[in-house]
Amino acid sequence: MSSPQWLFGGFRLDPDNACLWRGAQAIALTPKAFEVLHYLVRHADRLVSKDTLLDAVWPETAVSDAVVRIAIGALRRALGDTVQAPRFIATMPRRGYRWLVPVTQAMPPDTASPVPPPLPQVPARPHYPSLAAVPLVGREAVLDHLHAAWAQARQGQRRMLFITGEPGMGKTTVVAAFRAEVATDPAVWLAVGQCVEHYGTGEAYLPVLEVLGQLCRGPGREHLVALLQQHAPTWLVQMPWLLTAAHREQLRDELQGATRERMLREFAEVVDTLTAETPLILLFEDLHWSDYATLDLLALLARRRTPAHLLVLGTYRPVEAIVHHHPLRTVVQDLQRHGYATEFPLALLSAEAVAAYLAARFPQQQFPTTLAPWLQQRTEGHPLFLVTLVQVLMERGVLHEHSGCWTVQGRTEDIALEVPESLRQLLEQQITRLPLEAQRVLEVASVAGVEFVAAVVAAGLEADATTVEEHCEALVERQLLHPVGVTTWPNGTVTACYAFVHALYQQVVYERLGAGRRVRLHQRLGVCLEAAYGVQAGEIAAELAEHFVRGQDTRRAVHYLRQAGDNALARSAYRAAVACYEHALEAMAQLPESRDTRAQAIDLRLALRNVLWTLGELGRLFVTLQEAAGLAEALGDDHRLGWVSVYLLAHFAQVGDPERALAAGQRALAMATTLGERGLTVVAQHYLGGVYRSLGDYRRAVECFHTNVACLDGELLQEHLGLPGLAAVFSRSHLGITLAECGAFAEGRAPAEEGVQMAEAAKHPYSRVMAWWAVGFLTLRQGDLPQAILALEGALALAQRADLRLLVPMVAAPLGAAYALAGRTADAVLLLEQAVAQAVARQYLWDQALRVVWLGEAYLHAGRLVEARTQAQQALEFAQAHQERGHEAYALWLLGEIAVQCDPLEVEAAEAYYRQALALVAALGMRPLQAHCHRGLGTLYAKSYRPEQVGAEISTAMEMYRTMAMTFWLPQAEAALAQVEAR
Repeated sequence: MSSPQWLFGGFRLDPDNACLWRGAQAIALTPKAFEVLHYLVRHADRLVSKDTLLDAVWPETAVSDAVVRIAIGALRRALGDTVQAPRFIATMPRRGYRWLVPVTQAMPPDTASPVPPPLPQVPARPHYPSLAAVPLVGREAVLDHLHAAWAQARQGQRRMLFITGEPGMGKTTVVAAFRAEVATDPAVWLAVGQCVEHYGTGEAYLPVLEVLGQLCRGPGREHLVALLQQHAPTWLVQMPWLLTAAHREQLRDELQGATRERMLREFAEVVDTLTAETPLILLFEDLHWSDYATLDLLALLARRRTPAHLLVLGTYRPVEAIVHHHPLRTVVQDLQRHGYATEFPLALLSAEAVAAYLAARFPQQQFPTTLAPWLQQRTEGHPLFLVTLVQVLMERGVLHEHSGCWTVQGRTEDIALEVPESLRQLLEQQITRLPLEAQRVLEVASVAGVEFVAAVVAAGLEADATTVEEHCEALVERQLLHPVGVTTWPNGTVTACYAFVHALYQQVVYERLGAGRRVRLHQRLGVCLEAAYGVQAGEIAAELAEHFVRGQDTRRAVHYLRQAGDNALARSAYRAAVACYEHALEAMAQLPESRDTRAQAIDLRLALRNVLWTLGELGRLFVTLQEAAGLAEALGDDHRLGWVSVYLLAHFAQVGDPERALAAGQRALAMATTLGERGLTVVAQHYLGGVYRSLGDYRRAVECFHTNVACLDGELLQEHLGLPGLAAVFSRSHLGITLAECGAFAEGRAPAEEGVQMAEAAKHPYSRVMAWWAVGFLTLRQGDLPQAILALEGALALAQRADLRLLVPMVAAPLGAAYALAGRTADAVLLLEQAVAQAVARQYLWDQALRVVWLGEAYLHAGRLVEARTQAQQALEFAQAHQERGHEAYALWLLGEIAVQCDPLEVEAAEAYYRQALALVAALGMRPLQAHCHRGLGTLYAKSYRPEQVGAEISTAMEMYRTMAMTFWLPQAEAALAQVEAR
């Protein structure tokens, strides 16, 4: 049954929908402000104390009296009330609050009516005009465009719009007006993300996480959390307050190695799923301060072609983006050029719009006709300048109210003598006229940021928090600040939050501060926040880094810049992570030389290396490692030098420089042995084993992987030890494929399958891909095509789903080879062409010769001999240039296979290729390829009518196939032998 509604003074309070109405217009209130209002109207016959409100609205919650004042202030602004001349709520000093207006109850209107019927308006006595109550003027066309776009979005056409203009042009005001108009529909989901100015690039995905947080606290919380669990676990783990501790740890383990692409795709999928039925509006304010990861996400949302009931609306300052070389402008222009977004620049107000503003703000007035043109000329139609100037003229009595009617005292020519020429001068003059205590509050608040909490300002002033909140409330009345709610710090402090009514106010106040005072305040505020967050300080690392950089506390700045980089890396925001690490390195240069600072400089470079590896920026990566190596050698730090050597080993192996890779690996292994560092030993052995395998030195490769398998036991089975997956899985997987190249399939299958079991138990995507890749590679070499295709298809799907970019070509290539052998030549060619191209694009040259061999083999199966020979020749040249003898043998064998298929038959060339390959494989112990070469020679001799040599070659191949259980090729060899014997 519906609850009764409450009518008073032209308003209607709807408890069921938690909404306040003025006629057909919904008035936005926070949940707690609504509860306070509901309590007051239900107890309109009595005085309500602060304690009573605290008990009723904040039961069993430790909060200060300030929360009541904030809620009452919000109600007064919503109702158009004032402290000095209250119409609805009167403050009874030291006693509480009394409701002044008669209240009546009524049943809810007919729910079938989409818009509630307007209530009669009770005439109100004139009071000081509220800025918030003034409607927009001169922006009707922009609002019409917004509503048109929203109508299209409601029909399933996703839309993205940008409202642009310089500071004070009314971007936020336009967006707020649009929000108020669409918020009356309870079916609409709406959330706002605020970008914050930072010294660096800002916290990765900060406004997006704010949006998600708002939606996850809304009425559809359960539905959205379920969607995140199903489609976007990488985002769910960013909001630990939605998870149990056990679930949080489980997700973190599963999501290690998650990439930027995965986070972007998951968010887009959640939005697509949600907006298939639910209308959604996402608003992003001040995108000129956005982090780069957020821009990537917006671009992806705009480019998606699936239908969506989605409107994305952003505001930004074009000049700010251009001056600071922010990529936003380029992104927006690209989206516009392709029809994915629309931009609406806000123009200056005309004299007619200024006149409309005066008429709306002062319904009862007798202003001279010259006032509007004079205001427009003086302010050039700049909205914030206009509003502020009118406010100043009211405060000075130039605009004067008498008997409810506003007039001008004096001539506009005389007024001009007292009015500053610029908005900044006017704002500064307005601030200078404030009481000294209020100025001090604003000064510290400006250091805290556009949005701030009273407790941190109190710390900056070394004053009582309650006193600061009282000053902030007074500044709210003066329309310099506005409240934004209450927050609770991890140390239990409950404090009110405020924001400057416009960023320009914050900038003007901040610029008034002397350089020395700024430094001291940033330092003090940073220390306050650090203490308040304690062990959770890393959660606000970007904000703390900002304060300590500007507070010239370099040690703390470096610490939190590093933490901010780690946070960005965890969110796969690689560009932001690079910016944080590089900024930390710049700050390090200001610290005095010491062993500790040099060690930190090395660690920062190693962290930077990990991001550059992911981005594929190998040039910068090599320079970074060289710098780290120089520092470590000068420091005599064998531990860090060992890790630098391991990363150099991986780098040289990836770019195809085996000699330098081996030198770096041997150095790392020697240091690890001397230091007794098991983790360093395991990683060095792992990468060295990979290099030996590429070189065809399978014996040494097996020794490396066997050693790792033997030492990784107990708790170490679950450790990464510096690798992107479980070290125990990596060791077993690479041991399996190395043994497969030697034909020891039974010996290799056991560790490969153990790796699958470990990876599946850990539910770690990177480890799972590696494990299934090893099983697929081994079974491909043995000829068990159904098993190989099943394993490799699963691994490829998992790699693509988890956006493990370097693993995609690694897995796709053997899958393509399996398709070719299975007769699916079209699928094979397409997959292998993509794998080879992706590896080149990502500079992933490890095993590249083998991928090219497989592509040539697929062309051969497709009858495309010319392309097959080209690929085989390229593979041979690459393998010889990089000393990859095993891959060289495969390229020679493939050239022999191609020569056998030519018309006319290239007998001498084919035999030469096979013989060269056999000489190599005999030395390397590559028994499966040795069997293929004997079968190839048998086929060649059969075609060239040399029957006396066919039997020996085919029989040798058949015996080897049987011994190694390579049953796929055995029937082919038997058929070839039978054909010769039949002659």
